[in-house]
Amino acid sequence: MEVKNLVLSGGEPLMRQELPRVLRLAVSENLNVTILTNGLLIDDECAKRLVNWGVRVKISLDGAGAETHDYLRGPGAFERTCLALRRLVAAGATDLAVHFTVHRKNIAELDALPPLLASLGVRNVVVGTIKPSGRARLNEALLIPPTMVPYVQQRVSALKRREELCVQHLSDKGWDGFGCPAVCNKLGITANGRLTTCAFFGQEMLGECIRDYSLVELWRRHLSRSSMFSGNDTCRACPQLSRCGGGCRARALYYHGDINATDPYCCAFQEKKTLVDDNRALLQAALSDPFKAFAAGGRSR
Repeated sequence: MEVKNLVLSGGEPLMRQELPRVLRLAVSENLNVTILTNGLLIDDECAKRLVNWGVRVKISLDGAGAETHDYLRGPGAFERTCLALRRLVAAGATDLAVHFTVHRKNIAELDALPPLLASLGVRNVVVGTIKPSGRARLNEALLIPPTMVPYVQQRVSALKRREELCVQHLSDKGWDGFGCPAVCNKLGITANGRLTTCAFFGQEMLGECIRDYSLVELWRRHLSRSSMFSGNDTCRACPQLSRCGGGCRARALYYHGDINATDPYCCAFQEKKTLVDDNRALLQAALSDPFKAFAAGGRSR
């Protein structure tokens, strides 16, 4: 299958008793192995093992302080998560990363991330946006509305300019044309053995079971279903399709009930870009004299 990357997440993968055996086997097959964990079960010995095995660790951090992080993770989780990060740093983890999922309750804390991570000895941070899946559907007040997307992107872009951080912003673009990574280059196995190309699809897009078919056969069967991602006229006509690929299929499913519909996040960004392009002269004039530029009747051409 020529698979190069393996990501183990959950739930909480460190609760699985067979995890050490799986990690050792995966590393022995020269796979790039990443474990995504809340960090609460990482003690000194666990940290040393993960580093010695060459496993990359990403730890979920949902706020720059206890109040915000513990709001989702439970009392005391923030301090224990920070302790896990310190333990991994002390064990010599060089590719350690924090996984920060932006939602409405923690977006104001993006500016507080750099000093916090510096105090923990962590330089890498992966920034994603909350997806309308799982428990997030039960807590819709945390979701980022499409109209807020340009603001979120601006805040993340500012974070990327911080020299002390290495920021990776998760992309919803697949390889080529229409579709996110779930369309073409991701394959996952759920806790009960079912194939999924994206955990954010939940129970709605599950394939066959690993107990019934080999991994190769599961992937072949998925590819035979690839025609389900047919796209839509709006995306096909959009000049930004090559940049965004039409966006996240899970968001399209949530907002429109159709896996091939538009992703409102992409549309919000495109609308902002169009507004800026159409009014670029006005906006440039406003840099030197905003009162004159935005006077009644003032327009760009």
